[in-house]
Amino acid sequence: MSVAVDRCGPGEAPRLAALLDRAPAPAWAHPLGVDDAAARGWRLGELADAAARGDSPRDAGRLFVARTGDEIVGAMALHRLEWEPRIFGIEMARIPLLIALSWGGRSGGAGGRAHGAASFEIAGALLGAARDAFDEWGTRHASALVPADETALHHAFEAAGWRLVDSTLEFAWEAGNTTAGGSDARLAVRPVEAADRAPLRDLARAAYAGAIRTRWSADPWLPLERTGELYARWFDEACDGAFADLVNVAVLDGRPIGFNTLKLERGLSLATGVGFAAHGIAAVDPAARGHGAQPAMLHHAAEWLGARGGRFARGRVLVQNTLMQRACLKSRGFVTQAFHTFHAWLGEGRA
Repeated sequence: MSVAVDRCGPGEAPRLAALLDRAPAPAWAHPLGVDDAAARGWRLGELADAAARGDSPRDAGRLFVARTGDEIVGAMALHRLEWEPRIFGIEMARIPLLIALSWGGRSGGAGGRAHGAASFEIAGALLGAARDAFDEWGTRHASALVPADETALHHAFEAAGWRLVDSTLEFAWEAGNTTAGGSDARLAVRPVEAADRAPLRDLARAAYAGAIRTRWSADPWLPLERTGELYARWFDEACDGAFADLVNVAVLDGRPIGFNTLKLERGLSLATGVGFAAHGIAAVDPAARGHGAQPAMLHHAAEWLGARGGRFARGRVLVQNTLMQRACLKSRGFVTQAFHTFHAWLGEGRA
């Protein structure tokens, strides 16, 4: 059966409700108190947002639907990036959501469990439409976050020339049910202060261009020095309130030795009725490890969230970062889902 792909306008997004009814909720939803109806509402909002971005002056997004005859069997959101291109100096985009159903209505897309040739074909058709949009935008680099259990989608991305660049575990912390995990009694956690910014900015730059090999630093197309600068500026943006509502600093004997960041997820919280926040970046001075800085900061962040009516903090950890995984477990974080990140390079040579 052939698959056709159409662009969907902002006013047309509600017709995707039937598609979402047939796609299981994201794997993290039920463990975090989100029912199926709320998860569908949030996803529909994400798709509608991509369509609305397409009407912006910058043409900053697209929403595509896949059809077999009159039946909608898939959908894909695209966003043009604004912040990262300032660091790397190239046009960049991402796919925040791709759903592809198998014949008979089983999902092989985000949050699904069945995998097969149909989902592969649908996802491939949608990725072809994405490539056409990227060509129109002049995009040279694209990224996508895909649930680790979505084998059909992994194969579709690989067949379309995308490359797996990292794998992550998503942890969650429930406010009121975390612990500092036996951290050093000399350790204190407090909000960031002006004097912390320069040394911790340097820590972010060095950590993410060195030991912490994220998708950006693992990407063979992107210069490592610019990746370090991306995280240094990310830290600054977090301190300025753009990328975080809270920047925690771990202090040992009066010296700042690490930080973590947390941003309230207002849209997700509103759509689901559950108060969420997302951890951004975090790092600890390698010379100061062993004092329990990360469990203490994770615990403090969850308590901060709970005091503001939130329930769950979420954050992804690289599968190879066993030190951070131990810190998550010590603070009573628990795994809700795993993801793979794919990148596509659409230009010549390196950035």
